[in-house]
Amino acid sequence: MSKISNNYNPSLMVRDYHTQRVGSHTKNGEKEENKEIQNLTENDEKIKLAKQAKHDNLAIGDLESRLKSLKGMDKDA
Repeated sequence: MSKISNNYNPSLMVRDYHTQRVGSHTKNGEKEENKEIQNLTENDEKIKLAKQAKHDNLAIGDLESRLKSLKGMDKDA
């Protein structure tokens, strides 16, 4: 009589199948989540750049006014 292998375990097989099924859904969910995170990061970066540009424009405006006032002082002297 030949020995029958004791490696068969139905609960493990079901668990493996479930892991494969859930794993594929999880991967898709992770991809979507990663895209959302990337979009949020890009939006944050755009907001930071916009704020920096606004700050730079204000600084340029201040420098232009100071330059005009200095030129006005030169004319007075």
